[in-house]
Amino acid sequence: MIIVVDDDLQWGAFIVRELRQACGGEHDIRIAESGDEALAIIADNPDKATRAVITNFHMGDGMNGAQLAERIMQCAPEPKPLIILRTRKITPEVVHDYFRVIRQKEGGSVREFANAVGTMLR
Repeated sequence: MIIVVDDDLQWGAFIVRELRQACGGEHDIRIAESGDEALAIIADNPDKATRAVITNFHMGDGMNGAQLAERIMQCAPEPKPLIILRTRKITPEVVHDYFRVIRQKEGGSVREFANAVGTMLR
């Protein structure tokens, strides 16, 4: 299972669509609007391994991508999922042992991002 976390559901839906194409439909891809919703998906699906969580660093109210990663690492069963952070600007606060960071270029397409994720998951 792959979980896409983005407080902008339209943007998250674009990522899910492109990921399905990039990954050839071989993963169950879910979308969550918040960190809490992503944690609930993991908790509600103990029989499904979470392969990756793709999260935006800056989200609206609630936890940010770094806080979500820490919570996932505390509660997710082994093997721990790959945490992929989507951000436009790499700053010290987004560099963390838990993350693989994909910097989305200004004007970069969702397809480019999804293809980079697909490559990481192979």
